[in-house]
Amino acid sequence: MSDIPDDLIRLRREFDDLGRRCEEIDAALPSGVEIVDGAAVDWGPLDAARAQRAKTLLEIYTHPWVTDQPNPNAALAQVRDAARTAPA
Repeated sequence: MSDIPDDLIRLRREFDDLGRRCEEIDAALPSGVEIVDGAAVDWGPLDAARAQRAKTLLEIYTHPWVTDQPNPNAALAQVRDAARTAPA
């Protein structure tokens, strides 16, 4: 596999950041018990973060570098590893 494009590494980092953001938002939401007891829940921020994460994932999966590789799954793993180890 050839060198991974910088924009693809940036997308993967954005995807990982959005995953952490979804976890943070989720952790701040009321518990299931609190919701059953009537706690108000604003799902908007979590829905927006999840939608952006899905959009970013689609951009990664359909990136020309990934789709041109003989083994796209191996390419995606290589992108993941590069995004986590390469300097920002």
